[in-house]
Amino acid sequence: MIKQYGEIFVCIYSDAANIIYNRITDPESGRSCYPDIFVRHGFKEAAVRDGALYAEAVAMQKKYGTSRCFFISAVSEEAADGFARVALAACDSCFKTFPSPDEKELERLCADMALSQTMKTSFRQLMRYCALTADAGEFMRTMRERYALPVSGKNEGKKIYEAVRTEILR
Repeated sequence: MIKQYGEIFVCIYSDAANIIYNRITDPESGRSCYPDIFVRHGFKEAAVRDGALYAEAVAMQKKYGTSRCFFISAVSEEAADGFARVALAACDSCFKTFPSPDEKELERLCADMALSQTMKTSFRQLMRYCALTADAGEFMRTMRERYALPVSGKNEGKKIYEAVRTEILR
């Protein structure tokens, strides 16, 4: 079920637990999408493998944009509404003004981390969130040293991406 809350859209997948999905994989093709989760929330984060949800996620992100779509499971409508209130409040300022990190440095970091196109898009959003909450320029300048960039392969880049994501969203 898809519910609209102001300028965001929440796809409620099931009522098993309070979970926000950070990776949705189509089991047939093996393709994954990585929804933007740039809000602090009380839900557990998890990955899910479901072809129908993957198709829904891709369609929603194409139609509404990645920063406006969230994919969750919620034990009750109240839990879903509570998550949506938190997400909407956090995203409100994002929709008005979005500081942009240095695009050239961002491209170099993506190349040095060997990120896929999907992960580049997600990393770019993550750096925009960082720019809202901290000095993204300084953060990006220190990444090379902290994470020994460039990496030797995609798996190493993926691990660094997850570490950066955790660091920024903590």
